[in-house]
Amino acid sequence: MRAWPHALKLSRDSWGYFVDGFFIKLSYGNDRQVGAIDISMDQKIVEAGLSYSLSEQFDIIAGGRYQKIDEDLTLPVIGDLNGGDSWVDGFIGAVWQPVKTDKWSLRLRGDIGTGDSDSVWQVAVGGGYHFNKTWSALVNYRYLSTDYESDIFKWNVDQSGLGKNCFSRGDRRGRRKIR
Repeated sequence: MRAWPHALKLSRDSWGYFVDGFFIKLSYGNDRQVGAIDISMDQKIVEAGLSYSLSEQFDIIAGGRYQKIDEDLTLPVIGDLNGGDSWVDGFIGAVWQPVKTDKWSLRLRGDIGTGDSDSVWQVAVGGGYHFNKTWSALVNYRYLSTDYESDIFKWNVDQSGLGKNCFSRGDRRGRRKIR
């Protein structure tokens, strides 16, 4: 299994925007063995949205999440079978930062949405370190639940794991804002 998470958020005053990407590759098989079964699955998730700060500790968020799954199965005699699908969902949510200092913060996020899927929701908790007034890094644990079904594909999956994020922050009024 290989995973590559990354996120970026930029904000100014009360408004901000964010882009978050995640790539997962799962595979099993032995290319050197005759008659071997090979299985692989690639998942790409990209989300983008806007945030609005209601206070120093609380933001509301809204955006869209794109998911794409590619599956490949190689069987002896039958050969290659390929499948997968892609879909887009809108979501709304909130971010709460109950702890924040000049150097450290705790961040909790939750969102819920729908669109092409029947439902999708996510929760995340993370801690951040602020290098200076502009740049911060966050490590978080994310749980994402997706219930998607089309005529050709079904994806009813709960996923979780660690991720990293990078933030740029600023405020024209000179206040310190931690995003």
